[in-house]
Amino acid sequence: MTRITFFLLLLPSLLCAQIYKDTFEVVTIQQPQKFYLNSGGRSLVGGQSRIVIPVALPENTVEWFYTLTTINAQSKSLEMEKKTDNISSKLQLTQQLAKLVVKGINMAADFNWASLAMNLASTPSGGEMCAIYLLDKENSKKFLSKDDHAIIGKGFVYQREGTKENFNSGNVSIKSFTKGVWYLGISNPTVITGMYVSIEIAAVVQKKIRVEVSEEFKKASLYLNLAEQQFNNAAYDKSLDYFIKSTELIPTDPFPYFKIGLCKILIHDSTEAIDDYVTGISLLTKKPEAANSLLNLALSDLNKLPVKDTDKTRIDEIKKLIEGELIKYPNKTDNKVGN
Repeated sequence: MTRITFFLLLLPSLLCAQIYKDTFEVVTIQQPQKFYLNSGGRSLVGGQSRIVIPVALPENTVEWFYTLTTINAQSKSLEMEKKTDNISSKLQLTQQLAKLVVKGINMAADFNWASLAMNLASTPSGGEMCAIYLLDKENSKKFLSKDDHAIIGKGFVYQREGTKENFNSGNVSIKSFTKGVWYLGISNPTVITGMYVSIEIAAVVQKKIRVEVSEEFKKASLYLNLAEQQFNNAAYDKSLDYFIKSTELIPTDPFPYFKIGLCKILIHDSTEAIDDYVTGISLLTKKPEAANSLLNLALSDLNKLPVKDTDKTRIDEIKKLIEGELIKYPNKTDNKVGN
């Protein structure tokens, strides 16, 4: 298998003892391959009108794809072999997926992984229509033996996802069947017309790798853990001290500043709390991918406060400030990738 690997650093949360990287690998399961399918009628006197391609999925497959195109050919010939070789070389499914995965990592929250297949380039135009079925092992054997489609328990059974009938070119993605070994059964349903079929299969695989962090990061994580414990115990003075210590070690993380402001409000020092929220918001420009989540978390914390009249005005000011910033950092996880 060919593997192309990329890394995406998970959003750093100092509350976590460990930091991991997501490793996305684009794995070629089947290199671009061509084969000839005789027509159904002519296969009775020689040749094959059906083949099965096993698809052994790598562990932690997120989604896998195949791209396919056909060329009409009454019979095998050197000329058609060369033409099909040229078309097979243009499929480039693995390379296209690799570029899209890199684009997704660079765009972070703006990237919708579900749109990968939509953003693949079109395959070369196809000729005669073929049929492709997603099968398990037992039904792949029935398919090769030319059993009819399952009717009242007879014949082979296929999965709807990944199956394409009357299909001559295009990209197909499979998300629901990502473990084990599956089989693509391909048939030439025509009576007299043969065809060459070119196909490539690839998968996007996800793994996690532990990342070494600095001593400052480890210490800041411990202080944040202590701060959260004290906060949950309503010991807001102690919690405030630990949050401040974490910022002394990692001054660029916006999260603790929102918590510092929250603690100050709870100990009735809401005047200075505004400055802390402003500091946290200003640091979001360095982590725009986390901004929406952190701002919503800060707003949720404020909405849960038992507000006293003496603090209400300042708390409302902070809420409006956060709501204004949320407009700058909308949740874009549902957006599609542009070309």
